Amino acid sequence: MGRAGAIMILSSEEILSEVAKVMRRKFRWSEADVRRFSNELRSLCTLVECDPHGIEFPPDPDDSKVLACAVAGKADVIVTGDRKHLLPLNNFRGIPILSPADFLDRIG
Repeated sequence: MGRAGAIMILSSEEILSEVAKVMRRKFRWSEADVRRFSNELRSLCTLVECDPHGIEFPPDPDDSKVLACAVAGKADVIVTGDRKHLLPLNNFRGIPILSPADFLDRIG
């Protein structure tokens, strides 16, 4: 859907950098695989300039990146698999927070 232009995927340089770190560390992807994936992901996203330090999120300060991106990009929804910190919020500053499955059901 993102590739077809049916939805706009918002991200930021900070989020893309974090994704690359996770791919290296958690999934042990090679640098070449991370670079290819990052380039593909970047091509699907609308990059938003935001200040993750402008939003404090004490339970997990790294999640501030996601919240700041959503606010700066005027997102309609935040889609996340973070069951520990983000999904329990249900919304942030009026922006609904949904799991990927709930988002797909909603746009169904």
